[in-house]
Amino acid sequence: MVSIYDYSISDLENYFANMGLKPYKAKQLFKWLYEKRVHDFDEMSDISKKVIAELKNDFSIDLLNIRTSQTSKDGTIKFLFELSDGALIESVLMKFDYGYSACISYQVGCTMGCSLSLTTPEHRGFWEASDQAMPWLIQYSMKASAMSAFSA
Repeated sequence: MVSIYDYSISDLENYFANMGLKPYKAKQLFKWLYEKRVHDFDEMSDISKKVIAELKNDFSIDLLNIRTSQTSKDGTIKFLFELSDGALIESVLMKFDYGYSACISYQVGCTMGCSLSLTTPEHRGFWEASDQAMPWLIQYSMKASAMSAFSA
């Protein structure tokens, strides 16, 4: 099943248009996913039950499994995520004076050859990359604007 997180706003607008619905539904759904951080279609109270049923039929809404996380003395946090197929991906959140910077994987493994990497290179889907930011958004109450790169 396709993850809802693999769809951009434009993809969702097309999805809803094919259902005969207005494009604003895509933004409404995106708000639930990335601003309100709801991970259950049934909790999306301003979306009709009929549309919820279609979403449940067409998409999964699973988050990545955090296998482990490590926090260094300087506040850098490293996550190791397990994907549904058992593959592992890593991401890092670094805090600086000016704000946060993140290293988010678009593939299993890294081509940089760091000695810290536990995985080998293999390209993955958009949702698996965007979903890596969810723990940071949830744990650190980051604003949804932190996800703006994923809505383009």
